[in-house]
Amino acid sequence: MRDLKHLYRHMGDRKLKIFVNGRHPNFDVQPTVQNGRTLVPIRALAQTLGSNVVYNNGQLAFKRNNKTVNLFVNRPVAVVNGDNVTLDQSVTVVNGRTLVPLRFVTENLDCNVDYAFESGIITVSDTSGQEAAAA
Repeated sequence: MRDLKHLYRHMGDRKLKIFVNGRHPNFDVQPTVQNGRTLVPIRALAQTLGSNVVYNNGQLAFKRNNKTVNLFVNRPVAVVNGDNVTLDQSVTVVNGRTLVPLRFVTENLDCNVDYAFESGIITVSDTSGQEAAAA
């Protein structure tokens, strides 16, 4: 991954590129940055992490490894394992896809997030010891 970051930095390509456990999720809506927070389509993120997401009337439940994150469209609050947490950036809908704050969701599901500004690469790596099966 370090060589890839160097290559993109050298090319001057700072467009967002996201890798989850070494794989590039198939985002059908381009990840975006709002208020300094990277937002990604939840379904592709969940599939790449090997977890599931349930959507019901503006509420999302994201479950993985005995952890649950509940998010609400256009509301700056989440519920993580029953505890209310204030978000810097609300969940939003773009072109019919629900976008969630990448760092908030993945860190609350036992992942590390690294952002290399010079190359635009964001890497998410599982720290729970339970990586998703290859798709």
